[in-house]
Amino acid sequence: NDEPHSIAGSICAERAALMQLRFMPNLESITKIVIVTDDADAVSPGMLCREFMASHDCIPWDVPIILGRSVCKKCGFSITGNVCGDSMSCFSDTEDFQETQSNIFATCSVGHEESKYQQYTTPHDFLGTATTLRELFPYPSLYTRLSGLEALQLGERYLESDQSNNNNNNSSS
Repeated sequence: NDEPHSIAGSICAERAALMQLRFMPNLESITKIVIVTDDADAVSPGMLCREFMASHDCIPWDVPIILGRSVCKKCGFSITGNVCGDSMSCFSDTEDFQETQSNIFATCSVGHEESKYQQYTTPHDFLGTATTLRELFPYPSLYTRLSGLEALQLGERYLESDQSNNNNNNSSS
């Protein structure tokens, strides 16, 4: 994302994916959103993305939003070679990259002893955090998720209410 530098001319990956969902026929509800980064730390959606998600009719306010990262929380295994947010750390050669790729779905070296399901292998844990749209965007616009007609009706009711309040204030003075 390059949004902090030029908001007007950019679109994030999350909004690009959500735009595609608007064209899916018969889509009733999105049940989970997973946002993954190749950085060592999970990345939260930006404000434009949060507002965009809030305006999407098929995204419930309590939908789980999973923020993933490239470093296993348990053992420190890194998919990208980056650790602790070090964006300059890169693979030195193709063999390092291929070895890493083959270990992504391997068993994590840490945590298996504590697992309540010891008969199964313990996978790496790339989860950064889990949240919801309501937590990410707690104060949406009054007009969020209103149709054009509903927004017009809300505006007309507000205008009528404001005019009657002004008339009451003028008559009492």
